[in-house]
Amino acid sequence: MLYSGKFLMLGTLALSVLLTAASTRAADPLANIRYLVGNWSCVSKSAEGAENSKASFRTTFAPNVLAYAFEAPDYSATGYLGYDSKTHRYFDVYSDLFGGTARETAVATSGAQLTFAGMGQYDAKPFAVRETITHIGAKMEDRSEMQTRKTWTLQADSTCSRSPAKM
Repeated sequence: MLYSGKFLMLGTLALSVLLTAASTRAADPLANIRYLVGNWSCVSKSAEGAENSKASFRTTFAPNVLAYAFEAPDYSATGYLGYDSKTHRYFDVYSDLFGGTARETAVATSGAQLTFAGMGQYDAKPFAVRETITHIGAKMEDRSEMQTRKTWTLQADSTCSRSPAKM
């Protein structure tokens, strides 16, 4: 009976290690956005300019943040996505080629979608901004809006697919 107790204790210890590893993975807040790392090809509709224009979205992983660049014929932006463990919120900060900037935060509501809300500024004028990023299988949708005079206006609606790896 001495051996069965050791096996029981060893089995309990192994199960404890597995459960701890699983809970650590589940507690990784960047898991909700890590799928964005890589190169994406997008079809983007903008409020101004070309309809259904081709765009690219490139994301790299740096410690605790994702750095990204979005490029379309009539627009480009660079920024960072990450997670603030003190506020338990995701953040998105970016600037665009027109000199606009924005800071947004989001609380994860589901594994497939994050909706950011915050404030932007262009030409020294502040405005509310909202962005929804949705993960749908091998695709990603990104919808950006801004609020002026209490009305939300679409700025860009992009559907992106992962680009093939370059050799």
